[in-house]
Amino acid sequence: MQLNDPRRSALAAAALSLLGTVPAVHAQSSDGKSWSFDFATLLYSESDGRVQVVEPKMRAEKGLGNERSFGATATVDVLSGASPNGAAPASKPQTFSSSSGGGGYTIPAYQLPKDPNFKDQRMALELDYSFAPGIGNHVSFDTNVSAESDYTSLGGGGRWSHDFNDGNTTLGLGLNYSNDTVSPKSGAPQPLSQMKPPSGENEGGGEGGGGESEGGEGGGTGDSAGKNKQVLDAMIGVTQLLSPHSLMQLNYSASRSTGYLNDPYKVLSVVDPSATPLSYVYESRPSSRMKQSLYAQYKHFVFDSDVVDFSYRFMTDDWGIKSHTADLSNRWNFGSTQYLEPHLRWYRQNQADFFHAALDQGQETTLPYASADPRLGAFSAYTVGLKYGHQLHNGMSWDIRAEYYTQHGQVTGLPPVAGSALSQFNLAPSLNAAYLTLGFSFK
Repeated sequence: MQLNDPRRSALAAAALSLLGTVPAVHAQSSDGKSWSFDFATLLYSESDGRVQVVEPKMRAEKGLGNERSFGATATVDVLSGASPNGAAPASKPQTFSSSSGGGGYTIPAYQLPKDPNFKDQRMALELDYSFAPGIGNHVSFDTNVSAESDYTSLGGGGRWSHDFNDGNTTLGLGLNYSNDTVSPKSGAPQPLSQMKPPSGENEGGGEGGGGESEGGEGGGTGDSAGKNKQVLDAMIGVTQLLSPHSLMQLNYSASRSTGYLNDPYKVLSVVDPSATPLSYVYESRPSSRMKQSLYAQYKHFVFDSDVVDFSYRFMTDDWGIKSHTADLSNRWNFGSTQYLEPHLRWYRQNQADFFHAALDQGQETTLPYASADPRLGAFSAYTVGLKYGHQLHNGMSWDIRAEYYTQHGQVTGLPPVAGSALSQFNLAPSLNAAYLTLGFSFK
């Protein structure tokens, strides 16, 4: 590999940053002891009054010389809006207990039930250190912590890469572990136990909304103790320069999650043959999940300046979900300091084995697992966007990216008895969202 060829160097740096073997800023830094700063803010808004996100992020990196660097990244997320609670629409208004405990909210007839009180804040900090132990080797370590009102996460990992074949081939390995604690606001509910009605509501089913209790203790009563989850991720990948103008990257990754994997705020409707809700029960998921994915990416220089980037990912897990992701972008450099980057992304997945749009009466007592979380259902999604970047003097640059996302759900998981009656409702409405990202970097 000719290290003085700027096209090949840029491609290799981009591939390494995508592979996760070295921080992107460090890979592209020409000053071994400089400070680099990156600021970015994400604005995200879903249609129909659903989730809104404001996410500012800052990264600082210090070059320490001899291909060593230290970096710190701080992120703040502010979320609000309405989030689907998993229940199915009904021909009458439905009343639910609030996820924040106490009180409740009422959903009009024929509308998808959404909790309007969704609100949270998250703060996260990540520290990383990278160095080059010997010719062709790159090693990095990181540790991270994040906290929100009902969720904390502590983790860390390491990545190693090695260049060989005259620098034309890079082999990368990565490992990451996190230990998370889930502390729901009203305690962790027992899986498939009934949601209690809001304070002051009768415990009858149907229009009363809260659902009837089973007579035993703790129908829907939450466990106040925090629930733990562990996640172990591993990755192996290879990046190959195919020519002075192109490269290809192949990755295999595996992720194993164990512990409390339920969403404590998601419920399912238990309905009679006419689709009238009788009660609502909390979801139940397996206590482990194994995901595996294959990822391929191809980058190609066009006209010695522009970069076409195409990638495809296939993921499968032991919950029965298979997904496909295709991503295409073209970085068009015009002038010496500006670029445009159109972007297209397509995604599709099938439903989990235990996904149910609703349950027939009695199913909740016979099924080990059940969830109506739309994220576990079948859907396809498309993203289209455009990014503009401008390189300023003295190592400063800024960029802006605007994207539009649309998701189309598929009606699946209908119960055997009430399925025909439920088909009158829009069980999987489309979701539209807009993103706006602003970024600024300097040395």
